[in-house]
Amino acid sequence: MNAYIVTEVAFDEHLLRSLIPEDLLNDVGLFAAGGTSAVKSFARSVVVRRQIPTVIVADADSMIPELIEYRRRDIQEIVEILAIDIPVEVILAEPEMECILFYDRSFLARVFGGDLSEETIELAKLQPKKALEQLISQSNKFDNMIELLSVLTDEDIEILRQAPTIQETIQFLRSARKLTPV
Repeated sequence: MNAYIVTEVAFDEHLLRSLIPEDLLNDVGLFAAGGTSAVKSFARSVVVRRQIPTVIVADADSMIPELIEYRRRDIQEIVEILAIDIPVEVILAEPEMECILFYDRSFLARVFGGDLSEETIELAKLQPKKALEQLISQSNKFDNMIELLSVLTDEDIEILRQAPTIQETIQFLRSARKLTPV
């Protein structure tokens, strides 16, 4: 393994698998830990047992810069304390991973059949998961958010890969690959 990606829930794992280039996922473990506190514990275990670069990709659960930085630092310190000379990075999606699908709303407009309402756009700024859940509940095309990922086109993927959370994750994986002996 070149690196591990630890995230909170199954949707986050599926989203990252959908958007990170396949060649970067070769020899990378990608795991949904099962929640916020589980992320810390699982990432610590990976760092101690596997001793390879580990990136935690999780929800910031806020839009307030000070709270986001506090959360990032808290996770980083808990995991990094055991990661002697092992790269560990914490990447937080602001406010939630689902915001990535709102990075370019053309994908959502296409799959849900028209422009998103102003109400949905405003809700998505603070609660993108809730906004997606509402869109899905009003649609007869999807039962859940993971199903939504199955209709991503190559063009959608290229556009959504530009979201900051995905770009930071790609950058970490590229740097981890350079550190891992062949």
